[in-house]
Amino acid sequence: MSLLYKKLFSNIDIIALLKRFFPILVWLPQYNLRKLRGDIIAGLTCGVVVIPQGIAFANLAKLPPQNGLYASLTPGLIYCLFGTSKDVSTGTAVTLGLYTASFNPTHTTVGASLLSFISGIVLVCMGIFKLGFLIKYVPQLVISAFVSATAITIIVTQFSNLFGIKGAPVNVFEILKYIILNIKKTNKWDITMSACCLFILAIFFWLSSLKLENKPLLKKIILFLCGARMAVVCLFATITVYIFHVYGYTKFSIAGNIPKGLPHYQIKFRYCNRILNKRGLFIKDLFIP
Repeated sequence: MSLLYKKLFSNIDIIALLKRFFPILVWLPQYNLRKLRGDIIAGLTCGVVVIPQGIAFANLAKLPPQNGLYASLTPGLIYCLFGTSKDVSTGTAVTLGLYTASFNPTHTTVGASLLSFISGIVLVCMGIFKLGFLIKYVPQLVISAFVSATAITIIVTQFSNLFGIKGAPVNVFEILKYIILNIKKTNKWDITMSACCLFILAIFFWLSSLKLENKPLLKKIILFLCGARMAVVCLFATITVYIFHVYGYTKFSIAGNIPKGLPHYQIKFRYCNRILNKRGLFIKDLFIP
């Protein structure tokens, strides 16, 4: 037994194996204060954007707003330990929020947690069996069609928020029909704020196209503002709505009160006949309060 053990494991470099599975062991010893300064600036910039973005994605997934914040925090902490690329963006995504709402018709945290758990198992299995090469055989036309269809779906699903119309369904065609039938319920405050935010974004896109080779300082300022355009728009909308609320104008649709702190993380399996889709499929339930 000892001879077999030596033959199997004698040539294995434990340190190299740990560095392969935990890339943080590679880059952390090389970390310095100069990199820390850049990371602090990047973290503050991303944090300003991620907070309203997480709330918006939770709304897109038809979940409580705090769930978007939790989903934005956890992937970054995990990828810090196991991530292999510094350029990969982790966290909430528009597409994930959209499909979470589609495959979780109950619109509950339980359903979304179960969906995330199953998706994680699939991704882990794909990683173990090295199935990443399969992406090479997916036609570019399919990828292009998927991206275009997703973009159109996202735009349409936000029409109800743009007009301030409550209770819109999830399906694209049903949303259009619902908005047409309820167009008289449009919230003028919401649509005005939406128009202002879109106008500000359009200005930033116009500024980014200007050629200012002879004015390097002005060019740097404009590039910085254009890079932080989402944060600027979020701050503008937040401050504007706050001022109006102070003076008693409470017609804007807002996220409302969000619980402080983090939830108590625990995983429990309970067997129950819970219907999580319209087809009546009975599955094991995963509760993550």
